[in-house]
Amino acid sequence: MLVHHKQLQRKIYSTLLVFPFPVAIAGFLQIMFYGLEVLWVSLSISLLILFFNVESNHVNRDYLTGLFNRRYFQRMATLAFTKKRSGKPQWAFLLDINGFKAINDTYGHAKGDEALIDLAHILEQAAPKHTVVSRYGGDEFALLTAELSESEVVTFLELLEHTLTAANATRQIPFFISVSVGCAALSAKENTDLDSFLALLDMSMYKAKEESKKPRAQKRSVLFHLCRA
Repeated sequence: MLVHHKQLQRKIYSTLLVFPFPVAIAGFLQIMFYGLEVLWVSLSISLLILFFNVESNHVNRDYLTGLFNRRYFQRMATLAFTKKRSGKPQWAFLLDINGFKAINDTYGHAKGDEALIDLAHILEQAAPKHTVVSRYGGDEFALLTAELSESEVVTFLELLEHTLTAANATRQIPFFISVSVGCAALSAKENTDLDSFLALLDMSMYKAKEESKKPRAQKRSVLFHLCRA
């Protein structure tokens, strides 16, 4: 768990580091002002803050990969969709692992989980700064970026392919991981609300998946379909 949940652990550890300070201050005040009963109140408040901080992280995180979960992605997408935009649009990506069921059936669910964890790390490495990287469900992942130009989106996808191809060459597993990626700008003309935008994103991913089935695409680690703004 410590290996696969670095973001979650950092947040929890930072809370633990702050935790003693209110208690120490309360203890000092209680010593200085005899009869002032603040130590237990301060301890109770600190414990409540710690509990709610840890719980809020668990609610928004996927246990297996340590990424954000679908709930958090949809919340951020809702905020992004209602935001007034000028200049570059925000982009969303929906992707899944090609042939993931066959990986589970052939090599077992432990290897399938390993593939999900490895892909999660690769997505975090390759994603542009300030990107929400989430596990959407099963073998699907969703990303929401800050404002990007179309050329920056293509650069990210090329980096993702390079990183995943390199990982496939060095990983000690008997199968090849490839992904189909659908991507769309939040200013795309086809979407009028969040639900229609997510449907557009889903359709874009399945167009990429159809492309991945063609013989000339078999050795590609990333196939994508781009819905232009």
